[in-house]
Amino acid sequence: PNAAENTLFIETVMALTAKTDCYVYDLNGRHVETIENISTSHKLNLENYPPGTYVLMLSSIEHTLMFKIIKR
Repeated sequence: PNAAENTLFIETVMALTAKTDCYVYDLNGRHVETIENISTSHKLNLENYPPGTYVLMLSSIEHTLMFKIIKR
């Protein structure tokens, strides 16, 4: 898991060729946040998230990637 306190930096190594959206869910599957059309470098503000574990999903027409993140 990726641990963060207030900000999580999302960076991709290759240019995003399609519209990519970022979704955050808690471990109960509840939708927490959506950020539409992120770029190759984005800061996700976690200040208002309670401490815990979340699932970050990056989704485009071409790919869907999921990551576990921990808010301290």
